[in-house]
Amino acid sequence: MEGEGDLETEKTFIEEQSILDKYKAAAEIADKVIKDISEKIVTGADIATLCKEGDDLIEAECLKVFHSKKTKKLRRGVAFPTSISVNHILGNFSPLPEESVILEEGDVAKIDLGVHIDGYIAITGHTIYVTEDKATKVTGRAADVILASKAAKEAVLRTILAGNKNTQVTEVINKAVEEFKCKIVKGVYSHKLGKHIIDGDEAIASTIGQKCEEYTFQVGDVFGIEIFVSSGTGKPRFSELKTNIYKRRQENTYLLKSDKARSFLKQVNTKYPSLPFSLRHFEDQTAVRIGVKHCMDHELIEPFAVIEEEKGELVAHWKATAAILANGTVYLSGNMDVDETKFETENKIESQELKDLLAVSMDLKDQKKRKK
Repeated sequence: MEGEGDLETEKTFIEEQSILDKYKAAAEIADKVIKDISEKIVTGADIATLCKEGDDLIEAECLKVFHSKKTKKLRRGVAFPTSISVNHILGNFSPLPEESVILEEGDVAKIDLGVHIDGYIAITGHTIYVTEDKATKVTGRAADVILASKAAKEAVLRTILAGNKNTQVTEVINKAVEEFKCKIVKGVYSHKLGKHIIDGDEAIASTIGQKCEEYTFQVGDVFGIEIFVSSGTGKPRFSELKTNIYKRRQENTYLLKSDKARSFLKQVNTKYPSLPFSLRHFEDQTAVRIGVKHCMDHELIEPFAVIEEEKGELVAHWKATAAILANGTVYLSGNMDVDETKFETENKIESQELKDLLAVSMDLKDQKKRKK
């Protein structure tokens, strides 16, 4: 019943353990898939092929969990399509085969994806330096943006605590990135996650001064953390690359006149009623082209456009899912390690305040003793 569903969306994992179990299962699958696809991000690899493999693997892995009589009918699968965005491209590049790009030596590739179990979402994403020689040292601005995103990720985890404010997180992100003489990309938000909600109203701004209502973190919160670091100005713009990721705008309805457009929308409403989807998930691409146009004309779907920086600049990112527990904060997904010995840069963290923050233990037992 609708009322029962509404009540469930208001609960947190503190009130209902099964919710945390679903977040954890989604997170484990998200990290498993991103690690698998990351190993295939090599010189000569085809981006469209890897993105499809990522989504297919998500669907396959989701079938392996929650398969009791009571849970096997739960909705599950892709919460955000696998995307691989290279160099100055910030994100949302998830091409169809005819629009694909081949990875080249020295590319800075950003991979991200999302998984949900019963609408409870985990996002994950990190950045890979593309090279055939694993002994190659990453240098210059590529090293700066990747290490800056890693430092910002670690700083966020140590600041997104119950009782702290979202503005504190924004501040430490920017401080960490500035140490590497890089810029945080403007206009990016980290959103509170909920059942079937990937972009909740409560958010963390990426840059200081960015419009964002102040929010105090609470036990039971789950946030999707998104950090984008640029070697350039940090001012994003729409790319000319084709958009292939969309999301249903549930608040809008319209009776479409085209049969193919209605068929497309029916599939969207059935399979992807609330979360982003890729156009490659549909077999009839003619219906897709017609459907997208008609649905966009009547604001029935919204695009996740491909975003870019100035050509020649490099962008790294880090995406993770953070859960605020009663005894501390943890990354459920996205806490993949970076071997800093493979990076060489003249820039490093000099701020004693940041050094002290990053030295804080993230063991849950130690977190209890931490001062906010």
